[in-house]
Amino acid sequence: QEAIDNASADDTILVGPGTYDGPIDFLTRNIILKSTDGPEVTILDGSNTNESIVSMRFCNTPARLEGFTIQNADGGSDVAQDGNVIIGGGIRVLSGAPLIENCHFKNCRSGYGGGMHVGGSDITISNCSFTECRSSANGGALLVINGLATIENCLFDDNRATLQGGAIHIVNGDGHSMSNSTV
Repeated sequence: QEAIDNASADDTILVGPGTYDGPIDFLTRNIILKSTDGPEVTILDGSNTNESIVSMRFCNTPARLEGFTIQNADGGSDVAQDGNVIIGGGIRVLSGAPLIENCHFKNCRSGYGGGMHVGGSDITISNCSFTECRSSANGGALLVINGLATIENCLFDDNRATLQGGAIHIVNGDGHSMSNSTV
């Protein structure tokens, strides 16, 4: 988080191998947060927080999260007008257009969007996997509402929701696409 706090727009922050505790907030900055050695050895862990592990609000191209395992989310961020609605255990994306690439979501839980909640955003999710993500409402792995999702080369396995969209739940928006992916 300290590197993000000191970053300017369009900066790239490289993260070495290790396990890092969340939460991490992009602070509305259009930065690239990228692991040097990939998701197998670079982990963002939510065991010590009940907030979204990563928050990307008002982040647009070139904003990107690349090469991390996002794991052990248990909570998410509350919606400002209703503290009882908890969204985005792993990642919360609001009003932006970021890229999430080469990330593994494991054991992430929330009320809406266990792995990821995308609200009012045009998001590209590429080469990612979502495993054992859960939602107590909608979108076990991924919930997209009032936005546009492009999903490429992704795997959704063993995800569950109590209401709708065990793997993926999309509400509103036109032009969503999914290619070369397995659910």
